Amino acid sequence: MRVQDNFFDPRSTTVPDDSKVTFVWKGSNHHNVRFTKVPDGASRKGSRTKTHGKWTRSFYKPGVYRYVCTLFSGMRGTITVKAPATKQAK
Repeated sequence: MRVQDNFFDPRSTTVPDDSKVTFVWKGSNHHNVRFTKVPDGASRKGSRTKTHGKWTRSFYKPGVYRYVCTLFSGMRGTITVKAPATKQAK
């Protein structure tokens, strides 16, 4: 995920549970990643405010995670974490 000057790219993504997502700062403005909505029992842990570098977050709990940059209104995104598919008996 790229943290650009005043948008996230891509704005939304879907990953399997037990995944890691890395946010990479590519612009020149200060930005952060703060989670505004997470599945029950999931962490809201977000990044520090910075202008460059990377930040990686693990996602263990399936559901929808909504995030924003608190410094720029309208800068928001969604990560959907999918549960593993159940195996059907043959």
